[in-house]
Amino acid sequence: MLVLMLVLPVYIYRWMRAKRLARIETQLPDALTMVSGALRAGASLSIALDNLVAEQRRNERFQRAEKLAMEAPIKLVGPLIIFIFPVTFIVLAFPIVMKFMSQGGM
Repeated sequence: MLVLMLVLPVYIYRWMRAKRLARIETQLPDALTMVSGALRAGASLSIALDNLVAEQRRNERFQRAEKLAMEAPIKLVGPLIIFIFPVTFIVLAFPIVMKFMSQGGM
């Protein structure tokens, strides 16, 4: 147990570091291209960096919204099964039961 407590944090740290470095490697070329393009166009460095941060925030919000949109159908299954399906079956079965009872079934 002691060995696990000593080794696990090291592996978690390495995994998080690798994940962070991979994110930097994918985003850095785009960021440098955007900053250099803004500087070539005559914008100041602060404006270029503000635009870069704004675009990154916009991408993060978009990805978060996509994730929530992907989770929505899964979250709707429970209420659908609990509330909507039973009512649908009642509405469909009521005329059949009433016709059966009016014909003197049973």
